[in-house]
Amino acid sequence: MNDGTTPNASLVPLDPRKRLELPVGMNAQLPILVLLPSGAPVKLAGMTLTLTVKKRPTDGVAFPAVTATIPSPAQPGMAVFSILGVKTKGLNPGTYLYDVWISDGSGNSQAVVPASPLVFTPSIN
Repeated sequence: MNDGTTPNASLVPLDPRKRLELPVGMNAQLPILVLLPSGAPVKLAGMTLTLTVKKRPTDGVAFPAVTATIPSPAQPGMAVFSILGVKTKGLNPGTYLYDVWISDGSGNSQAVVPASPLVFTPSIN
């Protein structure tokens, strides 16, 4: 998460994009660790993390956005997205784009993970 400070490249990746791969129709847990450029974990209390998936940048969402939960006991900066297989079972296998946004209680938001590839593979059922 950008707070205006210079990133510590040894602690925080300069490019937060990460390729993910999931089978269509399968439940998945996607953990995310949100860090400041200094490497310190972001205090997620009062924040909302949202994951969206699109086929192309200009498309609408492929399925409803997913809001992260904070694990219990809380771990600083850690949240988990639960993607239910029923939300993805109607998707055609292929490469989509996902991004993750963080919002505070005032409605201010910023991308934590910019548009990144999410590959849905054929179901293994």
